[in-house]
Amino acid sequence: MAPSTQRDPIVDEEKLLTGRPIIRQVADFYLREAGKRPPQGVWKTIKAQVKAGFGQLLEWGRDALVMLGLAEWQSETDRLASRLEDHFSVSHQSGSAVMEVALTWDDPTAAQQIVARWIAIYIDERAKALGRKSLYQFYDGESHALAGQIAAYKREIAERLQAIDGSSGKEKLDSLSGRLNKMAAERANDQAELSSLQAGIASARSGEGRLPREVSKERELSLNPSQQDLRLKLNQLELERLDKLKNFMPGSQPVRELDDSIAAMKRLIAQQQDTVQRSENREPNALVTMLQRSRLERDLRAAELKARIAAYDEEAQRLRDERRRILSAEPELSRLERDLAVAEKNYLLYMDSLEKARIDRELDNSRISNIAVIEQATFSPGKVFPKSVPILLASLPAGLAVGCLVLYLCCLLDPRIHDGGRIERRFGIPLWTTLMELEGGVPPPAAFEASVYRLYSQLPRARLEAEGLTVGLTSSRRGEGVRFVIRHFSRALAERG
Repeated sequence: MAPSTQRDPIVDEEKLLTGRPIIRQVADFYLREAGKRPPQGVWKTIKAQVKAGFGQLLEWGRDALVMLGLAEWQSETDRLASRLEDHFSVSHQSGSAVMEVALTWDDPTAAQQIVARWIAIYIDERAKALGRKSLYQFYDGESHALAGQIAAYKREIAERLQAIDGSSGKEKLDSLSGRLNKMAAERANDQAELSSLQAGIASARSGEGRLPREVSKERELSLNPSQQDLRLKLNQLELERLDKLKNFMPGSQPVRELDDSIAAMKRLIAQQQDTVQRSENREPNALVTMLQRSRLERDLRAAELKARIAAYDEEAQRLRDERRRILSAEPELSRLERDLAVAEKNYLLYMDSLEKARIDRELDNSRISNIAVIEQATFSPGKVFPKSVPILLASLPAGLAVGCLVLYLCCLLDPRIHDGGRIERRFGIPLWTTLMELEGGVPPPAAFEASVYRLYSQLPRARLEAEGLTVGLTSSRRGEGVRFVIRHFSRALAERG
């Protein structure tokens, strides 16, 4: 039978599913979301901490290799993508249109999320590769950008309205203009009243100067005593003239002299007033007092009006400065409000177009995507490797082998001499005795004493008794028991005398 030359289309789907672009997107998803999930339970937390420590050590080793030029630098996403590619598998039966995917991972929950995301990315990428370009992403991006602009416009407008303390620039300007007009009208009224008060004060001051300060309340009059005395003298002169006329002619010299005296006296009497003022009671002029009181009241009112006019001027200047500041900020505020209105209008248009593009995209997906997910990613928390039962079965012989290896290494590393007889055979050096180890505070056993006396028996006794003997002990390294041997050997010599 001749082999079929028809290509299996599922192979192309597998290539697309295990392609590098999809794997990189899955790696980004894992680093961004799936890998950030905290472990549940104490044991998993400890494992995660240990794994993180080993991962840091591996990272340092990788950096050292990269620095030495023994390895190429790779980003964390690339390394994770390679790991995912090694642990991900896809297969299908010959002649079947069903693909089976599997992912081996240390966290079953994360593996389930990775596979679900992997399939979703594969379906989206397949639709992009096989379908026509859709405007959905464009309208979606533009609508999100416009939403951000609208939020920024609203925040800036709110900040500027908070700065001018108003709900809108026009309303604030109208309020300030109304307050300025009302204040100007009140100032004009007070200024007119102040002018009339100042005119009244001037008139009262001039009238007060023309009037006397005091007026007479009561006067007592009497006849002028000087005039009365002169009248008495005149009467005497007239009587004297009558007496003279008895003796002299009217034209005689004495009569003429009396006539001249009488005429002079009459002139003096005519010059004198008939009455004179004996006493007078005076009091302040009530009209002047009234004018002074009125002037004082008008002065107080004028001072009050001047203070109010000064306060009006200060408040008006503050309001004009505030209006000037709002006028300087109002064009920018108006521009922001216009931009906000335009952005909101464009946002509504983009949302309408986005909905249409979404409908078109769904129609494209239904027309192009002829695949379906038969079964979602399953949660399989079973251990793949290593298995627990084989580990338990292999632990006994492995532990025994490790124990034997440790004993052998300890024997190799132990510098102590355990078999002194082999020294004499191997090196040709005589072996006098072998001393065992003693624990602190425990009396030496009989075997130890025998070993010490065996060392004593090796000494030449005749020479020791006749001349004495000097014995030197040494070792190749410090702390190998020279003082220990000297102490017990000296004790044995002292016991032997």
